[in-house]
Amino acid sequence: MTDSKAEIEARPEETPIKNKKKRSLGTVLIVVLTIVILFASFYVFQRNIISVVQSKENHFFHILYQAKHYDKDDEVAILNDDKEGILATIIAMPKEKVKEKKVLLLLEGQNKVPKNQCVLQYSYHGKTYYRLIPQEEILGKKLI
Repeated sequence: MTDSKAEIEARPEETPIKNKKKRSLGTVLIVVLTIVILFASFYVFQRNIISVVQSKENHFFHILYQAKHYDKDDEVAILNDDKEGILATIIAMPKEKVKEKKVLLLLEGQNKVPKNQCVLQYSYHGKTYYRLIPQEEILGKKLI
């Protein structure tokens, strides 16, 4: 009978220890999930990407990122993104204020960018491309 009393007394002591471990494991899981959710939401808000849409044409992108640098005097918005190897520079009007030589030699020697158009310079898989895009795609968007 002494053995059975000892077993009965031992059981109530073991049960609270197991419950205590479950509580601490649950608390740890809640804390870890909270931290993961906070980091994920911070990453999403940090990107501030408006949209990247690949069209049917080869190597053509409408890139409307939030600009990392915008010079109001020269009206040049430099938009760089390492995602999928795309580096883009959107040069807004007027083109005469742009100082980069390679940009001035755009579009097979055209001297002027048509009115209400912007030049999109982007690199894709190591090659540089130039495209004209409507200025309204840039204007009205938050560039700073």
